[in-house]
Amino acid sequence: MRNWAVGSMQKEIIFTFYNTNHVIAAVEVLIKGDVPVKVMSIPSAISAGCGLCLRVMPENLTRAFEAFAGNQVAVQQVFFTEGGQYTAI
Repeated sequence: MRNWAVGSMQKEIIFTFYNTNHVIAAVEVLIKGDVPVKVMSIPSAISAGCGLCLRVMPENLTRAFEAFAGNQVAVQQVFFTEGGQYTAI
């Protein structure tokens, strides 16, 4: 089981969205696709999105993109994070 503690040193992928409806749709698509996902507030270091974002583990990035593409989910921006540092990808 993964440690999902906020602020941990683990590597994660953060997805931002244009509005909360897109977040909800994305969560449903990822759950249906059996991709582990967590909903969280957008970190203050990121100034994009509607206030909520999704995080997945890097090993699930391809599966998440495939699920989004197959269901026409509009992602605003994607970030890689490690140790509190965020890099847009």
